Amino acid sequence: MRNVLMIGCVAMSCVAASAVSVPSVSNVSVSQNPDTRVVSIEYDLVKDVDSVSEAIVTIDLQTNATANADEGWVSIGGRHCRSLAGDVNRMLSDGTNRKAVWIPDFDLPGVSLDAGCFRAVVKAWPTNSPPDYWAIDLSGGKCHFYYPDSDCLPEGIDSDKWRMEQMLMRRIPARNVVWNMGSPESELGRDTSTTYGANMEKQHKVKLTHDYYMGVFEVTQYQMEVARAGSPNASKFTNSLHWATRPAEYTNFADRYHENTDPTSSDPSVRHNCESWKVTGTMRNRSGLNYYFDLPTEAQWEFACRAGCTNALYDGNELLSVTGEDANLSKLARYKYTVESTTVDYGCSTNSGTARVGTYEPNDWGLYDMLGNVAEMCLDCYGSYTNFTDEISVDPLGPKFCETAPHNNPTSHRVIRGGSFSSAAVGCRTSSRSREQIWTSSSSTGARMCYTLVNDDVVIEGSLSESVPLATPLVSSAGAPSTAEGSSTLRCVPYGGRVTVR
Repeated sequence: MRNVLMIGCVAMSCVAASAVSVPSVSNVSVSQNPDTRVVSIEYDLVKDVDSVSEAIVTIDLQTNATANADEGWVSIGGRHCRSLAGDVNRMLSDGTNRKAVWIPDFDLPGVSLDAGCFRAVVKAWPTNSPPDYWAIDLSGGKCHFYYPDSDCLPEGIDSDKWRMEQMLMRRIPARNVVWNMGSPESELGRDTSTTYGANMEKQHKVKLTHDYYMGVFEVTQYQMEVARAGSPNASKFTNSLHWATRPAEYTNFADRYHENTDPTSSDPSVRHNCESWKVTGTMRNRSGLNYYFDLPTEAQWEFACRAGCTNALYDGNELLSVTGEDANLSKLARYKYTVESTTVDYGCSTNSGTARVGTYEPNDWGLYDMLGNVAEMCLDCYGSYTNFTDEISVDPLGPKFCETAPHNNPTSHRVIRGGSFSSAAVGCRTSSRSREQIWTSSSSTGARMCYTLVNDDVVIEGSLSESVPLATPLVSSAGAPSTAEGSSTLRCVPYGGRVTVR
């Protein structure tokens, strides 16, 4: 049974002399070229005296020709909008005559709708409250794309593009949620060791004050190579057929991801400082992002992993075994009992060692491999939870000392979370913690990137406007290719009929 993670929510208010908004969406129109069948959506993005100058724009395509005539206007679904291009799914400045295009031959082959049964709805999102999915182009063009849900992703979530040249991020709704970090004393497999102090998984209340984006997948070998300007990572699983979409491992905190700065500093420019030639630094340079693009804190990692539950596993289940294969974990993670061999072998397929990222079931926020595959580095020094009290800990940053060594000592440890392909089930729980020295490289350790939305407490109103329905019939070619999931979820009858939208 799934337990709810949130145990409280602290409300915040923002009082201003006048409301601030994004540029207004207006003059939305939609038309179809009768020869090419390409649909054009045009609109204006107009700034007024009380609005900011930029917004993120998405477009929803809708029909009122559904099987149930009482439904009114409904979305045709993101998977049928994947060919949208132009002034859409990105951040735009105010301006007139904005234009996006959509290719129904590709997304909805064989569809015919009467005149007046199709329209476009254009939405302008505040830049500090963006859509759920964000794709970062790592190729150096500093391009960013935003999508309201995973169905809208071009080529679908299973495409290798999100594991290679683009890094896909998911917004985590964490702002001002009070939740329990750590494990209950009754949890099977709970760490009760005292090697580095007692209370390694002591439950304590935490509040994160900002939403943030978390990588949908672990950083892959291909993304690591792009970030290092073509210089390959020293990964141990480099089979020529599979290396690109496997997680980048045999890496370490100090040499690859981060400078050895104080992770508990109150100054974010110090806390997130990173030399430009390291992976984090080059990813920032290539994407045009600032220092808030970094490894997650341990609290950010655990909140994202849990995705709304307090159980040992993020699907709401508990472990069944601490000594062997666990049926509940096996569907979620690459770990010791879902792998043919844990032996490091450069030429092995994905049946051994690490899996292609995204092979197992995601959590409720669409994050894959939060448990197993490779353990993931966090910013925090490793230490006991002993000092946490019944008070709410706000944006915890971990101890200043890693056991007995300060953060800048080569023997100090940083937190790694989630377990790996070589871990037993007890090491692949939402609360399980481990550690690694900052200069130690391991074939079972990798990373997942994070970006904190530090200004999301400022209220900026969005804008929404729909077009006049298409004045002509909407038609598409029956012989055109479909998207990855085809048109099976939106079935259309011959011209003049109604459609079923699911």
